[in-house]
Amino acid sequence: MSDITAIETVLGDDSLHGITKRQQIFELLCAKPQRGAGVAAEYLAETEDEAGADYVAQYLALIPGAHAEKTRAAERLRQAGVLARAAAWLVPWLPDELLDGFVSDYLAETKPSASPASSVVYSIGLFQPDRLRPYADRLEPHMRRALLSGAPDELVDAFLRVWQETHDLSRLEALALIRTDHARERLLAARDTVDEPADWEELMELAGTLPDSGRPSGFRPAHMAFIVDKGEGPHVVGGPFQGDVPVCLECEEPAERVLDLAAASLPFGLKNDASFFWYACECEATDSTTVRITPDGGTHVYFGPAAPASDTGSLVPGGERALVIEEHPNQVGISDEAMAGNSQHQVGGLPQWITVDRHPRCPECGTYMPFLASIGGDLTPFGELGFEGCLYGFWCDDCCVSSTKYQS
Repeated sequence: MSDITAIETVLGDDSLHGITKRQQIFELLCAKPQRGAGVAAEYLAETEDEAGADYVAQYLALIPGAHAEKTRAAERLRQAGVLARAAAWLVPWLPDELLDGFVSDYLAETKPSASPASSVVYSIGLFQPDRLRPYADRLEPHMRRALLSGAPDELVDAFLRVWQETHDLSRLEALALIRTDHARERLLAARDTVDEPADWEELMELAGTLPDSGRPSGFRPAHMAFIVDKGEGPHVVGGPFQGDVPVCLECEEPAERVLDLAAASLPFGLKNDASFFWYACECEATDSTTVRITPDGGTHVYFGPAAPASDTGSLVPGGERALVIEEHPNQVGISDEAMAGNSQHQVGGLPQWITVDRHPRCPECGTYMPFLASIGGDLTPFGELGFEGCLYGFWCDDCCVSSTKYQS
């Protein structure tokens, strides 16, 4: 049976639910050479199945590199009617000419909202907002929040005027999401006009500055991140951990290591490797963990009980994996909210919150902690992660303290 026939056989099995079909297709592709990028591109070059195109394009978005295969697939999808929607998964890797072609297709429609290119154009707004800014007045309303990222100074000043006239805090939030130097300066100037200090501090973090120290609230440059086989990258995902970890307050199960980031393999000038932890249970008894990695390689758990880590883990399918990174196309920071179950892994940059939230304070030095990484729940090329939503990792490098926050 050919690879394409194998995919079509899974799609045609009416006894399987959609999620199961998707996972079986991922397993088929993951077992192929070069993580199945060539097979995926070949399938997308000829399929007429809308669900199959979406599953396979989504798989391609979970693997690093493969620019040629992703571009070839998107070129064909652009010409394939409703299947063009699937190309939205591939936007971060596509050349400028092809992105502009999708935008032209969208703008040429009498009813752009009905265009198959609509979802692709929205994704372009997330990753390359400058490319859409000239057409802002022709975009669907839900796309415009994505264009806040890096918006011109005139828009910052306009939001500030509306704030001064109405005290509508959503206008200051929109200003913060522009995340330029001018936006941060205007927020600083507006400090005395915001009634609640905590609101102003949250806005400063959102804009890219920690309110107490004035340091950046994230590390640059931002990177997209991808879970790969153990040993294929310098950073560790899942797997056994030596040391005490937080314990669930309800079921008393120990947390698991989600991610270890190797400082020497990151461009941030970190002195220490960072580790982040979360629970495999579904109790949701807390929304954060805070752990210090001690100089001798041990751990100290804050704000709750601790226990030795388990020898086995269930958060990461197949046990220990690795993480590799690629530079993110949007270095300013995505301004639209993330969607639970559809959050891209990220290292560096600023958090794309599901719901805007505060940065935690380091329990050692008392200062707010910068964002370092996020791991989105749901899919990997190897199976589903053991949590939904998104985990946000914050790191105080001076104190070797990590805090992991969960949103769903």
